[in-house]
This record gives sequence, structure tokens and C-alpha cells, in this order.
Amino acid sequence: GQDGRRAIIVPDEYIAWHAGEHNANYLGCELEQGTANEPYTDIQYNILVIWIKEMANKYSFTINRNTLLGHDETPQGIRVGKSDPGYMFDWNQIMSKL
Repeated sequence: GQDGRRAIIVPDEYIAWHAGEHNANYLGCELEQGTANEPYTDIQYNILVIWIKEMANKYSFTINRNTLLGHDETPQGIRVGKSDPGYMFDWNQIMSKL
């Protein structure tokens, strides 16, 4: 949430309907955003960094821009025209904290 709330909708050991054809191979995280023009909050970035580190530790993956993708960067997302996390998302802020 924009206030730092964190919720697990589907436990990690289950496959969620999150990213279409990538559901079985990708972890999914959603960030609350009221409108496409509304910036993400600092607390959202901080909580996301914590979650990424937890998942990298749990599933032993390297953290870099090749392993962290927005929906708009996945093959399916590109094909179907996904636009999230959107232009308001600051990848540099995430990467600088990891």
C-alpha cells in the first residue's frame, strides 16, 4: 500500500494468476497506485526493496535489472501492451537501495 502496508495474497509455494504465461516462473508483486500519474511513495520503494531482498535470499536469485522486471518488460507484457509499473516507477531508486 501507499502507506507501507504489505499483504500476501497467495503464498509463495502456490502459483498465482499474476503474469499470464509467466506465472509458474516469476514472483509477483503489486504496488498500489491511485492513478497512472500518481507517484509511488518512498515507503513503497523501501518495502519493495525489503521484499526483493527476502525473495532473493529465499529463492537464490541474483538481483539486477535482468532479474527484476515490470509487467511491461515481460515478453507477454510487451505483446499485450502492459503499462505497469509505468513511467512513474523509479527503477534507479530501487536499484540504488539493493
